[in-house]
Amino acid sequence: MPDIRNPYATFGRYSADLSLFVLVARAGQLSSAAKEAGLSQPRVSQRIRALEDSLDRQLLVRERRGVRLTPDGRALFTALQGPLHEASTAFETFCRVPVSYTHLTLPTILLV
Repeated sequence: MPDIRNPYATFGRYSADLSLFVLVARAGQLSSAAKEAGLSQPRVSQRIRALEDSLDRQLLVRERRGVRLTPDGRALFTALQGPLHEASTAFETFCRVPVSYTHLTLPTILLV
């Protein structure tokens, strides 16, 4: 990853791929994770490969009947699983709150 001077910007750049990685790690299969994410299996595979390339680390071992986490993949999954679950739960809760609108009264300006 590039020099992390702004962790929010860096995380924002990789957050979708990190979320996909967690789905793949939980499912143990690219195709199952793809179905859950609403993406094609080749697209998920491409995004995971791009994440591995950007980290310069192999996260998954691709096998005939699924994937297996490498030690780096296990470490990343362990680090992300809790925080991403909390973030997605918080977002889901936020989305369930009814939208409130603030009504503003603006002054009328008359031009003479």
